[in-house]
Amino acid sequence: MLFSEKTKLNKIMPKAKFMKFANLSSVGRNELQANIERLILANILRKDTINIEQGKAVKEINVFEFVLKEKKLSDNLIKEIDSNIPKYILFLLRHKDEAQIVISYKEKSLNSDRYKVLKIYRSEWQCFDSIKLEIIGLNLDTVFNNLISQIACGNIVITEETSIKDAIEKSIDIDKINRKISQLENRIKKETQFNKQLELKKELKELQVQLEGIHNG
Repeated sequence: MLFSEKTKLNKIMPKAKFMKFANLSSVGRNELQANIERLILANILRKDTINIEQGKAVKEINVFEFVLKEKKLSDNLIKEIDSNIPKYILFLLRHKDEAQIVISYKEKSLNSDRYKVLKIYRSEWQCFDSIKLEIIGLNLDTVFNNLISQIACGNIVITEETSIKDAIEKSIDIDKINRKISQLENRIKKETQFNKQLELKKELKELQVQLEGIHNG
């Protein structure tokens, strides 16, 4: 069991009602209809179910279980749902006896109930019965941040001097540079002009130095 019996709700949500609640675009509605077989509000983590105080931002954590027709659900749909629903969410994606956990780091917009999703993290697909998460923290803010850290599985590093926001922004910068490095390496392989190759290799070296600086910073 992922969370304790006291947190269980297991409330099936009609697709039409959920799509309206999440204010999904036509693209999001189409993907949800095509890829999700059943939607369940599986658990609610809050003071009366886990005996942990509310945080400044996080008042409760909703666990949405999506039973999938195939082992796929896009980041775009996760982002759209998480941006529009004014709650903190952990997504449990299930396909047959396997499952993947998805969670995002998001910040509330100043002038609306919408959120800005900064980064989405996914666990590996694994046997549902083997999935484990620990509830760690003195309030729900730290519980949620620790869930992110567990699911990110080493992709973010939090220290006493580093907040989770700083760690995630650092991981975003690393991802961007790694993508640029990969694109440059592909261009170098395809480039036939020697002088142009040298230019690209110089640019690649600069990115590698920049990446090393972020890792060591």
